[in-house]
Amino acid sequence: MLRVENLRELQRRIRVVDKGLGPKLRLTNKSAAEVAKTGVDPLVPVKSGRLANSVGVVASQTSAAVKAGSAARVPYAGVINFGWPAHNIEGAHFLEKGVAAREREIREKYDVEIRQFLDLIDTKRIGR
Repeated sequence: MLRVENLRELQRRIRVVDKGLGPKLRLTNKSAAEVAKTGVDPLVPVKSGRLANSVGVVASQTSAAVKAGSAARVPYAGVINFGWPAHNIEGAHFLEKGVAAREREIREKYDVEIRQFLDLIDTKRIGR
């Protein structure tokens, strides 16, 4: 898991300056999760393809994640990723490994986009 430092402070500053920037922060989080997904996709074990097809991203103004599976269509996603020791099933950890493989790119994306947010906030605050 990656944690973005000072994200809450950025959110507070966005609300003070321009409430319309909040949805843009969600898009920033989503684009970072899309980068992470490119690391996950090649690591997903493929048998029928249902698990691989279930990998996607979710994002809000406060977080983003790469997800796999669903309770209805791919309920075994958690077992494949995390394992099930009681049944001697070792986890593939494709989610964690995939995100870790793209950590540098994710950090760079956040660095660039959050700096742009801060510049925009400063510009709006100063009234340029």
